[in-house]
Amino acid sequence: MYRKKVLPQCLAVGVTEEYFWNAYPIEIEPYFEAQRIRRKIHDEEAYFQGLYTMEAFAVVLGNAFRKKNTKPLEYRKQPILREADEKNRPLSPKEAEEKAKRDADRLFHRLEIARFNAELAEKRMSGGL
Repeated sequence: MYRKKVLPQCLAVGVTEEYFWNAYPIEIEPYFEAQRIRRKIHDEEAYFQGLYTMEAFAVVLGNAFRKKNTKPLEYRKQPILREADEKNRPLSPKEAEEKAKRDADRLFHRLEIARFNAELAEKRMSGGL
């Protein structure tokens, strides 16, 4: 059982086979905790990557379908977390979550406006308006 089930899991999180056979189970637990932390970090990175991508699409689409004589949308000048660093304090988890929600709401609204403008332009081109 150990060789077929537990050992492969331990090898996957960085425990050597020699250490696995010579260590107490309590000595192996930190490897699994480290793996959970790595996954959490990776998940947060993926979240921010998606947020940045969504914002970039919103800016591009918003500018592509904006009305004449309106100010073009701009992509952010610096990363989200750098903005927090410049304020000399990191965002608390609650503040970061609220900011992410606000940013996501803004981006959603930008995308909705771009979609509406695209539909309107299509109707005008087809003679529907």
